[in-house]
Amino acid sequence: MTANRRAEPRRPVGRRRGRGAPGPWVALAGLLLAAGCVRLSVPEPAVAALERGEVDGHRIVFVVEGMLKDLGSDWEERLALDLVADGRLPIVVRYWSDPTGVWFDWGRVAPGRAIAAAADALVDLHVRSGSTRPLDLDVVGFSAGCEALLGAFERAERARFDRAVLVSSSSFFLSTEIVRRLDDGRVADVVAFWSPIDLTTILAPLGAGQFGMRARSPSVRNERLFVPHSARFLGEEEIGRFRDALGRLPPPPPPDRFDAALARFLRDASGDGGIEFDRVPREDRPAGGAVPSPP
Repeated sequence: MTANRRAEPRRPVGRRRGRGAPGPWVALAGLLLAAGCVRLSVPEPAVAALERGEVDGHRIVFVVEGMLKDLGSDWEERLALDLVADGRLPIVVRYWSDPTGVWFDWGRVAPGRAIAAAADALVDLHVRSGSTRPLDLDVVGFSAGCEALLGAFERAERARFDRAVLVSSSSFFLSTEIVRRLDDGRVADVVAFWSPIDLTTILAPLGAGQFGMRARSPSVRNERLFVPHSARFLGEEEIGRFRDALGRLPPPPPPDRFDAALARFLRDASGDGGIEFDRVPREDRPAGGAVPSPP
């Protein structure tokens, strides 16, 4: 379990191995296209369940779609409802990217930044509430959404993530990036789902969705699927496996001050453009980026 109370100074972003740097015009076009196109939302049934005490606000899961809006698949909505039934609070992340966003890396920038900012805001809200229970942040991403999550792990200043479930990832299958994020404590545990009949992330190139995530770390576990690379092929069996990869929870404990504060925030800060996480006041932190523990 990762404690979301103290954080190390943010490390500089370096270029990843195995990928060429984008040309300036490609990067600029990608950033302009992606800017303002990220939407984070919590399904209404999840907010209502949080208010009734049927969901534990301390167990939050970011559910991140892939490129091209997953061609209209509703897998993230089905998973979100399963998570609510399991006592977790899902935050669905939607954004725009296309194959060039994978090849030239611009597609992960905007959603990665938005996820990191939201996670940091949740840590601040948790500290301000005075809750003494730990805040657990898990993630599930599909395809290019896994790249966005890698960016979020690196960009988050105060938040630390617990379990990452990466489905059909477009990341290079021999990339050491996930090992670096594990080693520096940005994420604690990774489950990577891959398929021998993926046939798409091989063009990423050589994506982990086709070959598995062959990182040399005991904290990375590979699970095999037998579906092509399309969210439209993710049925109830696959959705259930993603949910189970996060681990089963006991019944939610009685709500505390953070549950109440989070429910109020989600009601007040949600609009047509999604949740405005920048409305959470930032906590004062001593040098080094540490967040003070609750009283």
